[in-house]
Amino acid sequence: MGLFEKITIDPNIFTGDDKNVLALTTLYLRFLNRRDPKNYFRLVYDRGSNESELKQYYTNLRNQISSGVGSDFLKDMLQELETGAVVSRDETEEIVPKLPLPDEIQTLFSSPDELSPIHQILVGMAFSYPNLTILLADPGYWQNGLYKNDLRDKVCKLLKREAFIYISDYLIRPTLIKTEGKTDWKHLKAALRALRQNEPFVKLKIKFDEFESDSKKGSPELIKFCEQASQRPSDDPVICIFDRDEDDIIKLHLFEKDEKYKTWDNKLYSFLIPLPPHRKDLKYACIELYYSDAEITTKDKNGRRLFLSSEFSPKSGRHKYQKNLQCNDKNKLKCRSQSICIIDGSIQVLDLDNPEEPNVALPKNRFAEYILQEKPEFHDEPNFKNFNFSAFAAIFEVIALIIEEKQLEWK
Repeated sequence: MGLFEKITIDPNIFTGDDKNVLALTTLYLRFLNRRDPKNYFRLVYDRGSNESELKQYYTNLRNQISSGVGSDFLKDMLQELETGAVVSRDETEEIVPKLPLPDEIQTLFSSPDELSPIHQILVGMAFSYPNLTILLADPGYWQNGLYKNDLRDKVCKLLKREAFIYISDYLIRPTLIKTEGKTDWKHLKAALRALRQNEPFVKLKIKFDEFESDSKKGSPELIKFCEQASQRPSDDPVICIFDRDEDDIIKLHLFEKDEKYKTWDNKLYSFLIPLPPHRKDLKYACIELYYSDAEITTKDKNGRRLFLSSEFSPKSGRHKYQKNLQCNDKNKLKCRSQSICIIDGSIQVLDLDNPEEPNVALPKNRFAEYILQEKPEFHDEPNFKNFNFSAFAAIFEVIALIIEEKQLEWK
């Protein structure tokens, strides 16, 4: 059931929209219980004379959903209303007016006592229970007689997680991010997870096309998707991200004005990954080059790693510093000027001192899985847990720019 079976809150401290905040929080937490009982918290609210008001609020939300607005997640949540999401205070006599606010709250608000009781409770819950995400109906709070709307940003920044989310987030469709290969989205997902801990991407509402098939691989397939998808109406916005390593793709994304992305028809957009700040001397770049050379060449527990083409002699294929290493495909070492090639497990790199090892080069997909670390079989690779993702901010800034400039057209 979680840390405790129920939190009973005195209904007399809630007024106006605060009732909706609590009701939606209750509904969200009950929904979480159905998905994962270990993260379950139950709020008991006295319906009393407010029962019709709360039902009307949910009815309005249902009307929005029936008209095509809202996600399946919200639809499932609203179905919980009929199963007793908001229950009667008669079930218990225990009254817990609020959770104590931690000392850290002083860094967020000049006078925490000025927060409304419901916001004091919700902030206290966010600080006290790290697995709890609270759904808010209203982004704002009153302080010193002024209405402010930065409650979520302040709390999420301090806690370095999404402690609060808004009901409006579920009424706006997430933007789908499509990439050239199955490793690209893994690097982006890992980077977003890290960058969301320190702003400014806490509120970025996107989802990735998390494909694993090699049949969808490469710029030709992604260009083909853009050409076809732009010809048919779509409810969901899509952003396609291309590597900066092919002249034709680069030419497609060259603009006369200082634009950072290409606008196709039917809510479709595309852009090239910007050159990472530490790679400004290059003309071409792939996603792995957003890491430092030291990070790219990190060894796994078996001693395998990615290699940079610059590590080998293009004539002999021999490693410049580790003479026992030999790249068997010298053509892969002949990179264009202003570029660095990644030598991965698809290319044979031999350890001449260890003939029993067929290849010491690490596959790109395994490198990406080590960094993402979502699958249990890749958890035990400590060397990949502290990568620096700051360079990836340039990619998410373009995504955020597209959403900011275009989202009014999507409604």
